[in-house]
Amino acid sequence: MAQGLAASGAGYSSSTTNFSGNGYTSSYTSASGFIGNTYGYMNATASSYSTVYGKSHTQSYNGGAAAYAAQQNASNNTNAYLQQQYQIKAQINEGYAKVNTLQNQTQYAGYFNIKYKKSDNMNINIPINNTIYTFQLSWNND
Repeated sequence: MAQGLAASGAGYSSSTTNFSGNGYTSSYTSASGFIGNTYGYMNATASSYSTVYGKSHTQSYNGGAAAYAAQQNASNNTNAYLQQQYQIKAQINEGYAKVNTLQNQTQYAGYFNIKYKKSDNMNINIPINNTIYTFQLSWNND
């Protein structure tokens, strides 16, 4: 489930762009003419200087690439988990007691798979060379 949630956020990218610009504008105009017998003229000059600052933030999504990358990542993580489980299972299987030739004065340890039955006592019989060795266990609360 965690892999699926991580996959849903894949494919998004964003970028931020800062920009600035300067501008200068100048204009000149003149007019002349007669009003009655009087001649007149006029000159005008205007200029403007401006600076603009801006910021643009863009977010995009590539669904195909994101889905593929997320699927690959989830698949790799799932395979790693399964490999870990396999290693644990192999370690437990190696620990079960097996029929072996034991040298004298050798200690042997292993797991025994015993079918559950409610009881206060348990006898474990191990036959070795036609001799049965009995181990008694008790967990009686008396």
